[in-house]
Amino acid sequence: MTANLGRVPTILVVQPFYADLTHASVNACFLKAMVLGRPDARIVFAAHPGHYAAVLAVVPELANMMDHRPIEVMPQGGIRYERFQYHRRLLMQHADATDASSVVCLAIVPETLFACVSFRLSRPAIPVLAILHGDLSSAIGWRSKDPRRRLFDHRAAIRAAAMAGVRFVVLEHYIKRTAVQLGLIRDAQCDVWPLPVLDAEFVDACPALSPDRLRLGFLGFAKRQKGFDIFLDLVATADRHQADWIDFVLIGGIAEARYEPLPSRVSVVPGVDERANFIAGVRAVDYATLFLDDHTYRLTSSGTVVDALAALRPVIGLQTLATREMFDGQPVGYLCDTMDALRTLITNRAALFDAARYRTFQDGLLALRRGRRATELAHLMAGTIRLRKGP
Repeated sequence: MTANLGRVPTILVVQPFYADLTHASVNACFLKAMVLGRPDARIVFAAHPGHYAAVLAVVPELANMMDHRPIEVMPQGGIRYERFQYHRRLLMQHADATDASSVVCLAIVPETLFACVSFRLSRPAIPVLAILHGDLSSAIGWRSKDPRRRLFDHRAAIRAAAMAGVRFVVLEHYIKRTAVQLGLIRDAQCDVWPLPVLDAEFVDACPALSPDRLRLGFLGFAKRQKGFDIFLDLVATADRHQADWIDFVLIGGIAEARYEPLPSRVSVVPGVDERANFIAGVRAVDYATLFLDDHTYRLTSSGTVVDALAALRPVIGLQTLATREMFDGQPVGYLCDTMDALRTLITNRAALFDAARYRTFQDGLLALRRGRRATELAHLMAGTIRLRKGP
């Protein structure tokens, strides 16, 4: 017992999937918040060297704030027993090697959750926290009729993890409410970390509105779930009304071949697989478009929102559950109730060039992003990352 009196507890943070910059900005912000929120603990980040480098590219000072344990990642796709075995071995080996007092999984698939169940059964004193990004969306709707597949799908994995005492984190309050209402998780077993905005990606001064041309940006991959069909509808509306003072910009790649070729007036920002190029593309537009439909985004948060917050780019889009909740009543842009209203707006030059209103929108964005900084999220880390009791 005496040997443990001065022991510094270790929080093992695991990113078991990515070897690149996927979710690097979000993970970097969460890691910084953990360091700030749990100064009593040592943070160890188990991640592929490629992902670790991407995280450090976003927040370089993390190199001196935490330790890194390199891991390999398995190819994604399907549900595989080998992946369960690997994730189970990963959790146990690194937890034992670091004498972990807590484990945080930054991303999961069903195999990861079943690995967490096995870990909890063998090491019940060590708390496990699993962050559910878009995983809850996979736990509703159609399920295979094959009972063997149903035993290992997302819904079964979440249920098994909950029974084993794994705690969950979702990335917005409305997602938690929806998940509880649908019976996917219990209120008492789930915490909320709002999707963070990274200080390093902030613009410090509110950019001025272009005087004679507007650039409307679609942020991220062009696909139906993100509302790219609506974006193209606005392009067609601008053509019909000869609104040639609008430039339409895709700041991302084309995820669905049916969108090729793009209309000639839609330009594409190249090289957005590099985060710096993506950020530069966002900063070059006047408005960010946002089409978060209630079906897709009732259980999933949107990185487009935080990208707009970081760059202080007002939004143009549709009013949905996600936008109402994430913008919390702040004036952040033009959010229309119907497609007809959105089409009318896109041809309203006076409204879109209103400099005073544009600045009001930016003030609203400023107010919102303050509450999503790592320094503001740190207290959440202190309250939700629990440490094992005793030696």
